[in-house]
Amino acid sequence: MSTGEPRRLEIVPPPHPKTTPGFCETGQPMCQQPARLYAAGWRCRDHQPSTPQYDAA
Repeated sequence: MSTGEPRRLEIVPPPHPKTTPGFCETGQPMCQQPARLYAAGWRCRDHQPSTPQYDAA
């Protein structure tokens, strides 16, 4: 590389466990129960995200 060229940076994403679509990806080891897709990822009935509680006031 000559001094006139800008340095090239390589972006390396962190390792992420491979998941199987349709199965819960929560826990260590992964739950692997049948699941549905939420914004947080694949979650089974036991690990589904909670519903926020809003005050009626």
